[in-house]
Amino acid sequence: MVEVPTAVRDASVKLALDTPLRQGIGQVSKARIGGLFVLGDDDSVAAICEQGFPIDNVTASAENIAQFSKMDLALVLSADAAEIRRFNTVLSPRSTVLAQGVGARHVTAARTARDISFPVVAVSEETGQVTLFVGEHAHVLSSQTVLLSKAAVVLLALHSWVRTLTDEPQDITETAELAERVRHAVLEVEAYLLELGSKGDYVEQVLDGLCAEVGVDRLPLDPYRVPRRVPLLHAVAEELDTWHEQALQAADRILAERPGQVLRQHDRAFPRVAFDNDREAVQWCEQTAAQLLGSIRRAAANGDNELALRRSLAMMEYFYRRKPWSEWIDVLMLALFAARGLGDKRAEASLLTSLGVAQRELRNHELAFALWAAADDAWRACGDRLGRAELLNHLAYAYDEVGDSAAGLDYAQRALDLIGPDEDDRLRGKVLNNSSGIHCRQGELDRALVLADEAMQAFDRAGYRRGVIWALSNKGNAYRDAGRHAEAVRCYETALTARIESEEHYGAAITRADLGHALKAVGEVSRAREELQLAEAYFRQLGDPRADAITRTLSELDV
Repeated sequence: MVEVPTAVRDASVKLALDTPLRQGIGQVSKARIGGLFVLGDDDSVAAICEQGFPIDNVTASAENIAQFSKMDLALVLSADAAEIRRFNTVLSPRSTVLAQGVGARHVTAARTARDISFPVVAVSEETGQVTLFVGEHAHVLSSQTVLLSKAAVVLLALHSWVRTLTDEPQDITETAELAERVRHAVLEVEAYLLELGSKGDYVEQVLDGLCAEVGVDRLPLDPYRVPRRVPLLHAVAEELDTWHEQALQAADRILAERPGQVLRQHDRAFPRVAFDNDREAVQWCEQTAAQLLGSIRRAAANGDNELALRRSLAMMEYFYRRKPWSEWIDVLMLALFAARGLGDKRAEASLLTSLGVAQRELRNHELAFALWAAADDAWRACGDRLGRAELLNHLAYAYDEVGDSAAGLDYAQRALDLIGPDEDDRLRGKVLNNSSGIHCRQGELDRALVLADEAMQAFDRAGYRRGVIWALSNKGNAYRDAGRHAEAVRCYETALTARIESEEHYGAAITRADLGHALKAVGEVSRAREELQLAEAYFRQLGDPRADAITRTLSELDV
């Protein structure tokens, strides 16, 4: 369990996600302009400031922080983070401590934090990483999605320990050990809540309940603890009616390309909703997203786990298409605890797997692996062989993504071994397609093409149109790497058309980037630039690191 020093906990309150300071720093991080912030102003700070511009009566709003940071160098704020006191300032600390970091800002921040009594924050220009320095301590601040996922891992463990303490007789030694684990887990979640601020209301609600069960007193864990915000029950939209329930299930069926439960029409005043294509289903989900999310949160707050879980699962395909990261992970968290409350181990395993997928796509691989380890335990517990195969396929992709292609292929083969000869062609196609991509990235292009064809055949047998398009894109990658650029362009163009028609914006952006590279290779520079710019704009909006690589490619086109 993570032990956070008291000084860091105190400073984290000022940097909670819902504060103007953190939001301004977040804008600096997202813009990749780098930044250096001193969170306090006294004689010791003035002594290490050179040049720069002192200012008065400038509110430290998120917008002002972002704007003044564009002038480079350091920004000095008041101790309560309410005002900007100095900007474009050179910091010259006396300390010469060597600090681990990604650049000069981190070194300066680490040295400054040792010279003064205030926290210092450094934002990396290259990665956007935000690091808090307090005295000799350094603490990397996390995004909302990472914090919620980390909290989920700890809360699930805490839930299990609380159940053991309250339901099963223990001897004195075992009870003492479990109680100590519970104490450390509560402290860890408390640290996450400091950064989450009001974004952690549901996490706090779950933690309160677990603490109450075993009589753990959460206060006074920290005298500067963020006070509890408006209860979740009062912050959500009103409950969806039966008509919305039926429409959501209809959207899920068409987006997932599989039959689903058809709910009985309870009120004939509402016509049954049907969608003719993916575009209609996605657009309906977008238009009603606030109501859908509100109903899930209210169901969770009211303890209606069955409703919260059912509606959360029905939104997964929409989330996968549109990638609204915060909402996606928030709903996964709600659904995860609803599944735990219902004792639905299979749903819990599926949701942990999905949570890991979301974190992998955000490039948080270490956290993804931790979530998948918990998912593997859950799949084993419920004896779901195909569920484990799906998980192993995700592990295969992730290990290849972090550079261990041998492990990736091993996990892919283990996944295939779990699928019977006449079982689940959709899942078989996913594993074959994944294996094709790994072989392609290893330079084994003939094998990659064979596997891509096998994947397309499996997807076709399953009637899974999106899968066929995935495999076609992989085939284009193999053609591209083999220097067969005209064939690659044809594959990408077909895949792009299908992905645009199905409102799969994320997949379309990936295909646009691939198509741009292929067009560049065949000398169609103007078209290449157009596709790459569209892909860059989409990934930049999402905060996806692919945007930076595409920017570099575009700069090469202009040379």
